[in-house]
Amino acid sequence: MLRKDLDAYVFLAILNAAVFFLFSSPQLKLDYKAFYSAGRAAMASPARAYDPDQQFSSAGLWNSRDTALTYYHPPHELLLLGPLSLLPYRTSLAVWRMLSVVCFVLATLLLARTYELPFKRVFSFSAAIFGVTFCLLEGQDSLLMLLLLSASLYFAQRRSDLAAGCLLGVSLFKPQIPIIIAVAMLVSGRRRFALSFACTAAVIGTASFAVIGGQGLRQMLDLLRTAEMREVPSQMISLRGLFSFFPNGQLLSVIASAGLIASFVLVWRKLENVAALYGSAILVGALSAFHFHGQDVSMLVIPMLLLARKSQHGFTTEAAMWSLLLSPLFLFLLYWGVPGLLALSVLVLTLRVWRDVYAEGNTFRSAMPPVPSANLSING
Repeated sequence: MLRKDLDAYVFLAILNAAVFFLFSSPQLKLDYKAFYSAGRAAMASPARAYDPDQQFSSAGLWNSRDTALTYYHPPHELLLLGPLSLLPYRTSLAVWRMLSVVCFVLATLLLARTYELPFKRVFSFSAAIFGVTFCLLEGQDSLLMLLLLSASLYFAQRRSDLAAGCLLGVSLFKPQIPIIIAVAMLVSGRRRFALSFACTAAVIGTASFAVIGGQGLRQMLDLLRTAEMREVPSQMISLRGLFSFFPNGQLLSVIASAGLIASFVLVWRKLENVAALYGSAILVGALSAFHFHGQDVSMLVIPMLLLARKSQHGFTTEAAMWSLLLSPLFLFLLYWGVPGLLALSVLVLTLRVWRDVYAEGNTFRSAMPPVPSANLSING
């Protein structure tokens, strides 16, 4: 798939940018406004960073509380957002988008070296995924997350478990995927990686609590609960979104997520290939997540590359991958309020990875390049 469709990926990347700018920009909710407001609040008083009144008034970007978005990610991300909030809003947004582009380029460079593929093909394929353009337009942080996951995979592939676990721990500002990756690595026997991840998480958690205090923690959890009440389940590209169309959908999604994780634990126990561990864990984390939006699809480039680099795959798998490249399809589903149907594509890719590893016996071992010796240089 990667070898024959380079021109198509370049075309799709341009199409995605054009489609989103032309059709979704007027209705774009610009999540970066919440990031900017929280950064301003944190710079004024770190202990009040999660005070909803402080977030609402700190930047003066909101006309009413009904339309205001709140920031409820863990506090360590504010180390980056705080200084950016010192700039005027439009300048800050432009700088954030440029930083996101840099994160994306670095992530694709690391993935190209991890998978031993030409950089231009990895870059064009990744840029064609609609979530990348959507993330840039909304000012979201999924491309920063992609860089941290890609760097963690790069070091884990080289058995630098200390660096890999630390990088994954830093990515806990979106915890649903890093936690699943850590579980997969622990189950597979990479205990040093899991210990590094746990220590990094503990240090970040302790430092964050020391800064925001007990009241700040309660306010953060209150903001999370409030945001959860405002979410529409069918907007989630996950099992939660997929089962939202059925009676008792939330209960069904919890049961399905638990079953999915349990079935992959059996796979991870015998899986040696690190790229396959990361790819499958990202897919499982995406499907089982309570929050997984269009911009988060950009993180699926890691498992999609795992499958796309194989010379043979079925029509269903290829159709699932192409559906995650098409912004017009996403906007069509978004217009009708059912983007959760895209979770079917994610589910197809997940089942394909499970079949390849479990039923065919760790086939990714021969499909991936050999593991290099430990080296902390980006040049490997």
